[in-house]
Amino acid sequence: GLNLAKLMKEQVDSLGVESKYGFVKEIKKVENSFEVSVGSQVLVSKTILCATGTSPRKMNIPACSGTTI
Repeated sequence: GLNLAKLMKEQVDSLGVESKYGFVKEIKKVENSFEVSVGSQVLVSKTILCATGTSPRKMNIPACSGTTI
């Protein structure tokens, strides 16, 4: 649980990956990337990692249609 999350965060930080936190309003698929609306910012990424819980379920995000988390 919490210990695993802490270890994952430490690994990401050690690799120089920038983490962003906030309420996601919208995710749009644009060509080979995603545009993520977070607050007043629009972030662009090739990959989205969505961690929402412990049970697999269908995402209710049109840009990720058919994706199971």
